[in-house]
Amino acid sequence: MDTYERLAAQEAALVEAVARGEVTFDVDSAGTIEAPPPLTEEPMVVVTLRLPPDLYLRLKRAADERGKRVTAYMREMLAATEADPIEDAVVRVGDIQRALLAMARQPRPPQAA
Repeated sequence: MDTYERLAAQEAALVEAVARGEVTFDVDSAGTIEAPPPLTEEPMVVVTLRLPPDLYLRLKRAADERGKRVTAYMREMLAATEADPIEDAVVRVGDIQRALLAMARQPRPPQAA
């Protein structure tokens, strides 16, 4: 007997047992059931991402401040970075200060009269 035939036979036996009243379902002892998350407009791919705890907590805090789930917040950040990596790049203030200082130290070209 192959797998399909075995499962079909088990299903038929269960149907008969329910019909005879041998199998019952007690709603009170079933507990609460959580509904699955709502469907999104497009299917999502599950990935595993290892983060240092302090980074995860900063992301979680930022998501909470915006009223979002941390996964939705991270997805939005990744999408924004991928959409326009040059204009939306995160730059350290120290890097900007060093660049401005270097520009200020460069000699200026003579002004035309």
